[in-house]
Amino acid sequence: AFAHISDPNIRLLLCGLGDAEPIIHRYCGADSRISFLGKVSHEKVLSLQSKVTVLVNPRQNNEEFTKYSFPSKTMEYLASGVPVVAYKLDGIPNEYDAYLNYVEDNSPESLAKKLTEICNMDKEARMEMGKRGAEFVLKNKNAEVQTRRILEFIQSLSVSVQENNDTQIISKNTIRFLGQICAKCLLVFTVRAVMQNGLIKIRNISVLIWDAKYIITRPPIKKISWRLIK
Repeated sequence: AFAHISDPNIRLLLCGLGDAEPIIHRYCGADSRISFLGKVSHEKVLSLQSKVTVLVNPRQNNEEFTKYSFPSKTMEYLASGVPVVAYKLDGIPNEYDAYLNYVEDNSPESLAKKLTEICNMDKEARMEMGKRGAEFVLKNKNAEVQTRRILEFIQSLSVSVQENNDTQIISKNTIRFLGQICAKCLLVFTVRAVMQNGLIKIRNISVLIWDAKYIITRPPIKKISWRLIK
């Protein structure tokens, strides 16, 4: 897509590791506007994200898995306060539509057109666009909000009891759902339940919230507890 951008003042900065490195090095050699930094620290990534003109997620919506795909970098990009360009994936909820700059179709040419459009915008308009995206994700997608969504889901359940050595357990599908709902932090649940009319009723839930990258070296960010029934 970047090959379709002719403006000499627009540069492409790439970070990371992967199978595409040989191709990236080849493009870097052919176009001096492209820079590849390889693997960098998370702190460096956040610093770079806050300084660039636009952030891009180039994943196209043309494969089966994109029906269920929500790139976790989407929230990190929005939180940086910088405009974000992306293809509209089937797995991206509509609530993000007002804060992401979608490419018109799945072609590289359309991606190049959208990137050029954002880069050529008035600086104040770009800053306002980025600010709105950051406010949305920081207010509505933070760890505490996501945890409350999980707990509301649990409270709405009537979970059939499974017997395993006389231990009553919640279904694996429920646990799998809990593990998928929060992309930016690690949640550890302590759930106490009782039997009522053949169903598990949640009595008490405690949730420990860690920043995922500090799970080993730092204590939880927060502990939240709820007593649901007496």
